[in-house]
This record gives sequence, C-alpha cells and structure tokens, in this order.
Amino acid sequence: RVIYHPLTKKAKPMWSLLGSKTYSTILDQNIIVKNTRSSRIPRLRILEQIPIPRHFDLKVNLLEPRKLTAAHGRGPPHDNVEVRWVKPEETEDEADNISSIDELNVESARGLFEWVCEVNPGKSLNVKLRWEVVAPTGVEWEIL
Repeated sequence: RVIYHPLTKKAKPMWSLLGSKTYSTILDQNIIVKNTRSSRIPRLRILEQIPIPRHFDLKVNLLEPRKLTAAHGRGPPHDNVEVRWVKPEETEDEADNISSIDELNVESARGLFEWVCEVNPGKSLNVKLRWEVVAPTGVEWEIL
C-alpha cells in the first residue's frame, strides 16, 4: 500500500545580491509505503519526478532526497532504501551518450528518479521528496 500525503507549499520572499526580489517556494511530499502482506517485498520501486522549468527565470532545486543532491547522484543503501536518477526512456537517443547510471544528474534524467526499497512484512517506510522553486516577483508558475 502506498500513501501520498497532500503536497505542502511554503513561500517566502528573498532578495538577491543585486537587489531584485524573488520568491522561494518549498514543496514537500511525504510518501508512506506499507507492506500489508505476510512476505517481504525485496525490490519495490517508487518512481518520482521533480519539475524541470521551461522558463529561464525559474529555478528548481532538489532538497530531498539528499543523496541525489550529491555530485554522483546516487547513494549507498540506507535502511534498505537506495535512491538514484533514472535514465528517461523517451529520450534514449540523448541518453545513449550516458555510459553509466552514475553519470546521470537532474538535467540528463529530466528530473526523474526512483527509490528502490526492501520492505519487510507488516512494516512501513517513509520517503520524503522536497524541492524549491525560486521565481522573480510577479512570475506565476504551476506544476503540470
């Protein structure tokens, strides 16, 4: 059973070094996976994606999972959970230039990543997705 809690947003004004005002909006998504079966789930994949802005004034920063914010974009398993960028299937021609999954980053993966989990019987697992959208004052945006 997978439960997606409602997405929460928190916005705050920011000032740049050049004096222009921007807004930072932090978005949080909590996901709970519960194994209601009597057997272990050895390899559960939870696929997610952060938005990739099409407008040059918008910036999206991934804050969690923290392992993906590292240079390699992949971290060692922790609590039976591994997180990694995913090679997008619809862009195989571009992605063919990537020789290994360790070369993926937010741009080459088009924001697509996965948690790979092991969930024991009767146990729950909580994964968290958090990202920030920074936009100039007056620029409206939405998640499609």
